[in-house]
Amino acid sequence: MFALLASAQEVLTNEAIVKMVKSGLGEELVVSMVQSQPGKYSIEPDDLLKLKREGVLETVLSAC
Repeated sequence: MFALLASAQEVLTNEAIVKMVKSGLGEELVVSMVQSQPGKYSIEPDDLLKLKREGVLETVLSAC
């Protein structure tokens, strides 16, 4: 799955982050994806709270 995501170089979004976390990908892998791929994140306070409720760890949030 990582190879598929990395090769596509799609723009990551909040929804993509939640999807990766919920699918069981590890924290380090998600952070690596955030750091290596282009992203368009919404990081307003309500958005960050929603990500947190969805199980996204703070290390991933800070990488966004």
